[in-house]
Amino acid sequence: MSDCDAEAAAPDDWLDIARVLAVARSEVDTRSRRREAQGHHADEELQTHWLCDAAWPRIEYAQFNRIEEGVVGADWLWWFLDAGGECFGILIQAKKLRGRPGHRTIDLAYPDGTRGQMRRLFAAANHFDVPAGYILYCGDHRQRADLACVAHDPPTCPRSVRASVSVLSALAASTVLSLAIDHQRGQLAIDAYRRSVPLEDMVRPAPHPVFDLNLRVAGPDLREFLLQPQNGARGVAKRFFTVISEIRKGQFTARHVESLSRSGDAVFNELPADAGHFGLPYFDHVLRGLRRSLPDYVTRLIQPAAEPPPAGLDGIVVVHL
Repeated sequence: MSDCDAEAAAPDDWLDIARVLAVARSEVDTRSRRREAQGHHADEELQTHWLCDAAWPRIEYAQFNRIEEGVVGADWLWWFLDAGGECFGILIQAKKLRGRPGHRTIDLAYPDGTRGQMRRLFAAANHFDVPAGYILYCGDHRQRADLACVAHDPPTCPRSVRASVSVLSALAASTVLSLAIDHQRGQLAIDAYRRSVPLEDMVRPAPHPVFDLNLRVAGPDLREFLLQPQNGARGVAKRFFTVISEIRKGQFTARHVESLSRSGDAVFNELPADAGHFGLPYFDHVLRGLRRSLPDYVTRLIQPAAEPPPAGLDGIVVVHL
């Protein structure tokens, strides 16, 4: 069953947080339309505040003073925390879909086509030992009827309604940017939109198997994760990983690869080292964010009298699944 379709039959303990995120997404759309009607624009930072405020208390968040503004961009560390204590973290920058039908843009190559901000995002994600990603603010679906998902056309596509606030893997963003050669620049925003996952879909169960090219060298625990339905933090991680795995299938056939090991609190400590065309081992990049427990510093930073935040971090978000 496609994610564009209605909610699949599954345990319904995820429905509450999905509804909360849907209400928050609707609030962002409403406020953005109101500002535009008054001749103003809602930037990414403002929309992030609206989203988190509308989803509180299922979303807890803290915003920090920008000490290095213009150096690392607006990096927010998101953690999806489930009732069992497992969590999945992503370092996220916000981007806004701009333009009009036939002339859509999204600035993934900032500044001036150099990708400097993207490189710094990957470096910061390495520091926090989580994957890198973007949250896309795409606007009300009625304002982007020219954009279709891969399965349905707007305005009747349920996914198009949900997609006004979406999550895009930075590895997927880097790939679509690389494919957007000069005569395909207009395709960049469309491809980024299609590769993103609506935020409220991220918290749904991930029931479908992922037949990754490196499945044959995966250990038993990792194979079970990829092939069996997943809920909670593991479901979020699997949905995030699936997009990257699908891109990997479109690259050259996988060669024999070694495994890499990681220590600490990660759920998976042995992962295929294949990098494909991504330039880094994509299993490790994503699944290092899947932890058995929330890092101690997250709880400390989210408190009202929080300690000073790490340099370059603009905010932290905890989504209670």
